[in-house]
Amino acid sequence: MPTRPCIVSLATAWGPKFGGINAFNLELVRHLAIQPGRDFDLYCVVLQASEQDHDDANKSKLSGLISLDLDAREFPADAADRLHGHLAALTPGAGWIWLGHDITSGELARQLRERFPGSQAALIHHMAFGAYQDFKKGDSRPAAEKREQQRRLFQSADLRLAVGPLLQEQLQDLLGPKNHVDMLVPGLADPNPDLLGDAPPNNFTAFVAGRLGEEDDRIKQGALAVRGFGAALGHVFSQEHYRLSPLRKSPSLRMRGVPEQGQNAVRTLLEAAGSRVVNCDLAPFGEDREAYFRDLAGSSLAMMPSWHEGFGLVAWEAIACRVPVVIGEQSGVYRLLHGPCQGMGLGRSVQSVAVEGHLPDNNSEPNHSQADVEAVRDALIALGDHIKERKADACDLAGNLRLRFDYTWQRCA
Repeated sequence: MPTRPCIVSLATAWGPKFGGINAFNLELVRHLAIQPGRDFDLYCVVLQASEQDHDDANKSKLSGLISLDLDAREFPADAADRLHGHLAALTPGAGWIWLGHDITSGELARQLRERFPGSQAALIHHMAFGAYQDFKKGDSRPAAEKREQQRRLFQSADLRLAVGPLLQEQLQDLLGPKNHVDMLVPGLADPNPDLLGDAPPNNFTAFVAGRLGEEDDRIKQGALAVRGFGAALGHVFSQEHYRLSPLRKSPSLRMRGVPEQGQNAVRTLLEAAGSRVVNCDLAPFGEDREAYFRDLAGSSLAMMPSWHEGFGLVAWEAIACRVPVVIGEQSGVYRLLHGPCQGMGLGRSVQSVAVEGHLPDNNSEPNHSQADVEAVRDALIALGDHIKERKADACDLAGNLRLRFDYTWQRCA
């Protein structure tokens, strides 16, 4: 039997590669590793790890980073078999916890628990498929299948966790009252303090990030963010009483997560919405977190007008960077601010929009309504036309969330 308890996190990559789950896992595991008085071993299993990944894991004080050496995006069906040889020598058993991330690695956590008697499976809920898959796919069947998969997995778990209040409530509804679900609140990011200022940039930049390809637009509403920003600029440039508005100071749109083949469409859409050419800074998804936070912290405001967002790390990161933000109301961040945080920031540095969405009849129609565009436009003007005051509010919000609620990664871990 092992001499010490152990936590083994199961993620597809070490770092933000493949999206938000891995970014969440990275910070969670790093802060588990530095828990005061830590008396457990800590491993992370990934599909593939570079030498740099191993070095970073060692610096982060992990007991080890275990790689399956697979060039893949998801765990194969025989992942438990492949891992058995890596793990058997460590004699897993009582006191060992397999940490699975929803359907990404939840089944693997369950299989490892069965292979090593006495160990336990803890699962984290990241995606409420039943809340958005029908709109995304135009078909209820995939949503029903994934919901059933999640129900089976989380009912079998020894510990059930969910990221933020929206996902906690969704999972509780899925499992029923007899299966308790605990909430995890991601820590506010800690970017380089040199990036964080108390004043907004001299020139106006709007920031958008995430999965911004066409296949995700119904849920992430990237095109709505573009059209809303264009509409805001069109409005302030056409009205004389906005002649001194900060929005008119060399405006630009900065987007991270736009595939190269979709970038010209963004420029065209922005020009059409604002009746003017607007400078753009567009790039695909990148793994350089320092560059990401530099871009975000250096922006005037951020946008996350999603139709649905289980939590909303982009908005949470903007708040951490003291950047005013527009968010969709069907998001975990909005629920957190509106509920446990008693409305903190809302109507000031955080403007919310109730995104209607739209089911298009053809590819030429948008995934949002005209009312959505107007709502985002108005929210952007409310922030941008008073950006100095809203920046001061954003600084207060970030400080209060840390001091009053201790929303740090150390507490999350």
